[in-house]
Amino acid sequence: MGETGFNLPTDFAYETKFPVRHADARSAITATGAYVSHVTYENMVLLINEAFDLFLASNGDSKWNFAGSNIIVPKMEVEFKSEVKAGEVLTFRIQPTNFGNKSFDLITAVIKENGELAALSKTVLIFFDYKEKKTMPVPEAFRNRYQK
Repeated sequence: MGETGFNLPTDFAYETKFPVRHADARSAITATGAYVSHVTYENMVLLINEAFDLFLASNGDSKWNFAGSNIIVPKMEVEFKSEVKAGEVLTFRIQPTNFGNKSFDLITAVIKENGELAALSKTVLIFFDYKEKKTMPVPEAFRNRYQK
């Protein structure tokens, strides 16, 4: 598969593991008669989102109160590197990076039990005030915790 469109950090701020449920996989018989059963692209996004929620909770945050603010997600890229099946335990490594004035990138590496990279994700997050309908600066406490 091709080169990543973003830099993979060498260190990650957060790591969590959880198994892939059967509900996360789809099964089908292909046009050539082969049986396949694996995590589909939309379900990988949901798994990455679950890992993000756990990352936030580990800091006492949520999507509704992220470092005392709110966020919007204008862009998400996912590169699929290897097939993932139900029952596999995946490790999600997360690192905030590339801080701007009002945004940052969240890099997620999804790793299989055998150490093989399953997926890479870059999510752009912008701090946003829903009441005023405007972007906000990255909270200093959050920036200071993760910016290197």
